[in-house]
Amino acid sequence: MTLAWLRVRPGTRSLRLRSVAMPMGVTVSPASEWDAIAKDVLPGWLAAESLECLCHKVYPPLRAACGLDRLLIVWRQGSRPAGWAQSPPEADALAVHGWYDALRAQPVFTGGSADTPDLATAELRIDEPLRRMGLVHTARVHTAQPAIYDLYWSHAVEAPGGSGLVGTPLWRALELALANHARVESLRELTHIDTLSGAFNRRYFNLRLMEEVARSDRFGRPLSLIIADLDHFKPLNDTQGHQAGDVVLRYVGQAVRRSVRSIDILCRLGGDEFAVLMPDTDAAECALLGERLCRGLGGHEFSLHGHPAGSGDAFQLHLSLGGAVHPDQADRAERLLWCADMALLEAKRRGGNRFVFYDSATVGGAKA
Repeated sequence: MTLAWLRVRPGTRSLRLRSVAMPMGVTVSPASEWDAIAKDVLPGWLAAESLECLCHKVYPPLRAACGLDRLLIVWRQGSRPAGWAQSPPEADALAVHGWYDALRAQPVFTGGSADTPDLATAELRIDEPLRRMGLVHTARVHTAQPAIYDLYWSHAVEAPGGSGLVGTPLWRALELALANHARVESLRELTHIDTLSGAFNRRYFNLRLMEEVARSDRFGRPLSLIIADLDHFKPLNDTQGHQAGDVVLRYVGQAVRRSVRSIDILCRLGGDEFAVLMPDTDAAECALLGERLCRGLGGHEFSLHGHPAGSGDAFQLHLSLGGAVHPDQADRAERLLWCADMALLEAKRRGGNRFVFYDSATVGGAKA
């Protein structure tokens, strides 16, 4: 089923008629109701540039129409929590942040067995921390993209007949807005992926570095950064060709992604240099991951152009890694990147194939 909706054209006051697919299970309300929604509400919701912006836009109409006191939206990409937003934004912000961190730390659903139910069919529960915050109503919205939205909300005055939100015209408009958000994010992610390694690219790294530093400052949680560089990679390209180098880079991207948490952000900065941003990770945990990556990937041999592993012509992988933590070593994003880079250079200076954690007394200089 399709529904015509109106979109505000940027820089003008004119409306443009568009047609979109309706989410599963959505039925169209009488024309008069949809006319009002399409004119007054839906264009702004569809133009929201982020989940946080969308949440702030939908909250006032839902509050006026259904008496919502609070709204929390949790966005998942497949089984991986990808973000959250709430209105009012300051309501129990630290408590919600702690709950979301615990959610991200949970094992990722991998299938539809009885022990690990698929999120597409699993019943959405209200965790006890959310109940204590008064978020006693919940619903799940599925989209055509691999995106799922879990909504939690409360009313200023609870009605005996239920939440009074699901199934209303505004709810159906919200489903459309969330489906639109999923499509936009899916396209945006394509522009941020390095197709060779499967990691995020440098542009995405720059965006997330600033966001995660701001998030670290806001909630008082540590943020770690590891930068890795492949040892003796240029001679490999020069002697075996760039296709051989591509094989190695593809392996490194896959191997590192398997070694980090779902909430960690793996990026290829360029050439043979990779970075891992690790929210809520202190110095000890950063060093633990750095050493694990060095041991786990180091020594892996590649059979290239018919030369078997173990032969003199096979390439043996080794990595140099440098790590630093915000705010312990760095008070801003640029400084964090510089500290991790200086630690990486120190690892190279010591012969490579090792992890070095930034220490101002032994690594680099005093200023970025």
